Amino acid sequence: MPDRRGLPAIGVALLVLGAVTAGVGYVRHRATRRAIRAGQLPRDGWGPAAVTVGVLVLAVLLIAAAVL
Repeated sequence: MPDRRGLPAIGVALLVLGAVTAGVGYVRHRATRRAIRAGQLPRDGWGPAAVTVGVLVLAVLLIAAAVL
């Protein structure tokens, strides 16, 4: 049977990532709304890239936990 001691930590990390994603989405929404009202395109943000990296890191950790 695989060692599953790290799974609760990964679960907490997923919860934190979900909260960060919601926060990034809210901030991005407000910035986009302001830009559109000003007749401009919104700036590229770092948030989606950061969330993507977080998801990839957690996916690798989950795969490693399942394999090892």
